[in-house]
Amino acid sequence: MTFEKNEIKYVRWTIFCWTISIFIVVMGWLFVRVSNAENRVSSFTDSMTEIKTQLSQIQTDLLWIRDAIKK
Repeated sequence: MTFEKNEIKYVRWTIFCWTISIFIVVMGWLFVRVSNAENRVSSFTDSMTEIKTQLSQIQTDLLWIRDAIKK
């Protein structure tokens, strides 16, 4: 794995390249996973906003109906 030159240990170039390559692949994979998670969260947030809007409209309609029945 390493070799010595003048009592200094060096890592072989091929091992260094493989290590960097693996690191880059792992970082790319993590980036893709985070992007997918962000897309899912964004979609979920949009759905929740739509549901809250619909519930607010229903609540308003129920209040109008209640007021109309009292009169």
